[in-house]
Amino acid sequence: MKMRLLSFKVVKTLAVFSCLSLLLTACGSSKPEDSLIKSCEQLNLNLDALRQAPELYKVDDPSDKLTSSTSITYFLTNIGNETRQRNKDVISSKYAFMASNLETATRFSGNLDNDIRFKFFSEALKNTGFKINLTQSQINSLKGNYDDPSADLLDNEIDRIIGVDLYDEEDNFIGVTGCKLVSNYKYDLNQEDSEKYPYDDELDDTDLLWIQAEDNVEWVYEVVTYTNICQKEGSYLGHDCARNDYVSKVDYSLPAPSRVNPWSRTWSSQQLEAIAKTTWCIENGYRNYIYSTDSCSNTISR
Repeated sequence: MKMRLLSFKVVKTLAVFSCLSLLLTACGSSKPEDSLIKSCEQLNLNLDALRQAPELYKVDDPSDKLTSSTSITYFLTNIGNETRQRNKDVISSKYAFMASNLETATRFSGNLDNDIRFKFFSEALKNTGFKINLTQSQINSLKGNYDDPSADLLDNEIDRIIGVDLYDEEDNFIGVTGCKLVSNYKYDLNQEDSEKYPYDDELDDTDLLWIQAEDNVEWVYEVVTYTNICQKEGSYLGHDCARNDYVSKVDYSLPAPSRVNPWSRTWSSQQLEAIAKTTWCIENGYRNYIYSTDSCSNTISR
């Protein structure tokens, strides 16, 4: 599972503010302010909605639906132009906060650009009472992805509200920040009396909800990226995009046959080899297959 990482510098900086702010540390096991509890509970509701995958059309098996584990080749060879557009419309409607970005998306490196992450963060904070403490000039400076220095501005705000663990200069745990205060408080109450104080391992864990919601937003952005490339160029990774839906005659009531490692056999054409190896890479946790290096990769390149 993807973890939110906090730089050593930021940890040391935050630790200096121990117990000085409502959003900063947990001194003992005291109850957080009611206003913080209410704000974090609303944030959890928003993130729960954002982590729910949209109902996208899967053309060959009506009993199933598209998920983040669906291979790239399915989007290229099984889904036709009309269905791709229908799925894009569903995504653009549900994630309207980044609709303008979706309309022009033709490249995805595995991470959302900072301006999209800002829009996602703003959407998650709706009706929570939390405010993003960035000036308009700082917001306008957000660009690139995690490698761009502007990412630090946004990450500091995310950490301030979602929360992080704090350690002193000797790496001793000293407390938590943000909504982790509320998550930890509710967890401690549950440990004392689980019947009186129920605790949901997912819905009460703001940090986990954030990770899952961000993963989902990254996936739908990736789906639209494939769609836009097919619409603009008609091909991707050297493969022609299907014009019409392909409906397989496979009997889905039967177990799927085990897939042979594509590196263990000889292929009659480079196209078949690339498709097979791309599928294998996706099904084994990678994002792409790079033909020039004959290896799996976690980046998308055109």
